[in-house]
Amino acid sequence: KFAYRVRYTDVDNNGPSFGPKVHIMIGGVPINLPSVGTSPYLMTQLNPNPYNTGRDYEFVPSLNVLRVASDDYTFYFEARDIYGATATGNPTEVQPGPVVYGGNLAPVIQKFSLSPEIGTPNGSYIFSAKYTDKNNDLPASDYPNVEVFLGTTSLASFTLTYISGTPASGCIYSGSVTLLAKGTYTYRFTAKDNPWVGSQSTVQSILYTGPIVTDFPELIQGTVSPKVALAGSYFLFSVVYKDADGEEPARAFPRVFLTKNGKPIFGSPIMMFYSKGDFFLGATYEYPIQLTEPGEYSFWFEAKDINGAKVLTEVATLTVLSLAPSLPVITQSPEVSIIACYNYPNPTYDGKTTIRVEFSGSTSATLEISIYDVAGELVVENLKQKGSGANYIEYPWNGRNGNGRSVANGVYFARCIVDDGTKKVARLIKIAMLR
Repeated sequence: KFAYRVRYTDVDNNGPSFGPKVHIMIGGVPINLPSVGTSPYLMTQLNPNPYNTGRDYEFVPSLNVLRVASDDYTFYFEARDIYGATATGNPTEVQPGPVVYGGNLAPVIQKFSLSPEIGTPNGSYIFSAKYTDKNNDLPASDYPNVEVFLGTTSLASFTLTYISGTPASGCIYSGSVTLLAKGTYTYRFTAKDNPWVGSQSTVQSILYTGPIVTDFPELIQGTVSPKVALAGSYFLFSVVYKDADGEEPARAFPRVFLTKNGKPIFGSPIMMFYSKGDFFLGATYEYPIQLTEPGEYSFWFEAKDINGAKVLTEVATLTVLSLAPSLPVITQSPEVSIIACYNYPNPTYDGKTTIRVEFSGSTSATLEISIYDVAGELVVENLKQKGSGANYIEYPWNGRNGNGRSVANGVYFARCIVDDGTKKVARLIKIAMLR
């Protein structure tokens, strides 16, 4: 016979809105008792003591017994006051016990693995479970098994095949099924032992979430421009993200990985900025990086959709050359290059700031600006200003997005591109907006 007792205390003398309740589990799975159902269970008041000094409550399991022998019982208590505040204290934490002796201990069934956890329609999914029985009893016929659901509909139910192990230390069982429809599935492992002695067999069951069946996104046209350039040059990384369901990428994706001699550099991996296009037909993402150290670099791109389906491109390389010694050359005109790029004031407190780009090699260049938020979402694009014969261009931004609305306070990124008609160079700056 077992009795669970707890003392409920409230300094404001407020009674419980429900409960207290006791949660009783075997191997982390709520138990089920005759006549009272599945844990948790409502407790009975033992005395009329004031709440501010402590009122006692008790729960005695049905027929005064816990019917399944096990040394893997755990329990904890739960209560809320009339205002919905959750009770605290040591009894609200999971505690072991009691140990219930008998001829047969209940088996435990647990997830061992699901492969893959995210996959495509018409794919094969392998469900593996670990069956443990401290009496070293084998599972009963047709056990352990798994049942797979999409929503509330049962789509498959089958017995798992023995792989390895012993019941006392844990046996691995496995089986596979082909899933056709897209969606987030759930599955339930169920185990029943087959006692050697005359004890009654016991059943354990537990529900898990997964797999996610979805169309994987694509990454195409992953490139860098230029592929070979002198140290100090800017390299523009670009990739196209496509999703057959038209779903946007997960936050902070796509991103580019950049390494040199196998070591990540420049904060790799780096979140890329949306440039143009839609997710179904293909959305272009870009990020410019200035590389100053000569050598060969490796790069690749990664993306995830909102379901967590991940895709990677193959590894490609780029080369940064050492600066050549100064030699006499004959050129038609020097190429444009950015000397400085900044905005003032920064931060801006009235929503207005001036973006200034200083450059060399041309006096007839055009400045084009696109502004993004910290999530990489485009705020406004195609802000253009032609040069006036000087080696700098200024553009006054009024702090408004493409719809003419003032942007929120925060940090923004401005991608500034200088185009002299033969070459484009880019620079990225941060703008702090405070009002």
